[in-house]
Amino acid sequence: LQPRDPLPGATVQGLAGPLPAAVAPVVAAAPAPSAAAAPPAPEPLSVYFDFDRAELRAAEAAKLEPLLGRAFKRIEAVGHADRIGPAEYNMKLSARRAEAVKAYLTARVLQPYAVHAAAEGEREPMSGDECFDMGPEVRRNSGLVECLQPDRRVEVSVVADL
Repeated sequence: LQPRDPLPGATVQGLAGPLPAAVAPVVAAAPAPSAAAAPPAPEPLSVYFDFDRAELRAAEAAKLEPLLGRAFKRIEAVGHADRIGPAEYNMKLSARRAEAVKAYLTARVLQPYAVHAAAEGEREPMSGDECFDMGPEVRRNSGLVECLQPDRRVEVSVVADL
């Protein structure tokens, strides 16, 4: 057992000056419940293009619709091309593809500054090593053109949610 306090109600010297011995503890107010949690950012998506084309197909444009109803600060659209043809041409083609996606989004509801378009050309293929040793790398090689389809894309991602 502890002995009784010989000086009940006595003043104790604190750093801020005298304090009563029995100071009520300070309880921080509970944080206010936050508003409804923001929905998670959508997964990045890929929009695919025909060989040597930068026109957005209707089926591929439909993939972009869920982005139109979201609140966000910026969307990134990065264009890609397959390896058939000169690298300089493919870089320009991938830029036109990214701009086609940007034009689609900004024509509906988005401000042009909210969509950033960039180009990677043929530098980041999705096909990997699957499409090597398939014959000449020309447009007439339909097997190769089909195999390289995943490389002809624009990757779209929400960079900054509101």
